[in-house]
Amino acid sequence: MKLRCIVVDDETMARASVKHLCQTHENIEFDCAFENAKDALHYLKHNHVDLVFLDVEMPDLNGFQLLKSLESAPNVIFTTSHKSYAFDAFEVKAVDFISKPIKSSRFQEAVQKVLDLEELKQSNGAEEGYIYVKTDGKLTRVEYTDILYIESMKDYVNIRTKAGRLVVHSTLKKMQETLEEDGRFVRVHRSFICNVNQVVDFLKNEIIIGDYSLPVSRAHKQGLLLHLRDKSA
Repeated sequence: MKLRCIVVDDETMARASVKHLCQTHENIEFDCAFENAKDALHYLKHNHVDLVFLDVEMPDLNGFQLLKSLESAPNVIFTTSHKSYAFDAFEVKAVDFISKPIKSSRFQEAVQKVLDLEELKQSNGAEEGYIYVKTDGKLTRVEYTDILYIESMKDYVNIRTKAGRLVVHSTLKKMQETLEEDGRFVRVHRSFICNVNQVVDFLKNEIIIGDYSLPVSRAHKQGLLLHLRDKSA
């Protein structure tokens, strides 16, 4: 995941320091730096930004005034020499508050908070018809309409999609809890969840999804029948 970020600080050395930390962080895409909040405000109103490193005390317009001028603010990490602003920073829902001079370890910690927050937001995107899963060290977006079935593999699950498969460190129970509210996913066996919209045939003890045949256990057969009946109604 890459966070597109800007730096807003009227101190030249402070801007340079944060810019350097941003440019050396693998999860940050440094965009630009501003020496005053007015220019930053104009930029934020016309460009998408994931993260702002924002000073508090600046001429004409301070950091808090900048945030209040935005209809929708991005993630904010305040950077200031005045610790007394910490409470106010969290009152405006800043992700973190770093005191100057900024240490690399503290910078890394603050950025990780933003990454964790963004990952949580994306995971909750399942309500919109997709889910993000972590595989091969990266987050991958999977559309519900592309999922054929999900198979248990002990501490992992195999998500079979129209394009191939994704092996994810999770359990079938956790996947079921995530997907069950959608209505199209149903447990058909202790080892399988299927997308009922993808079922093309239902035999005595198995279902056919594309080129795949999945077992249907006696315990889950009635639930599957009810789902298929609802879909055909």
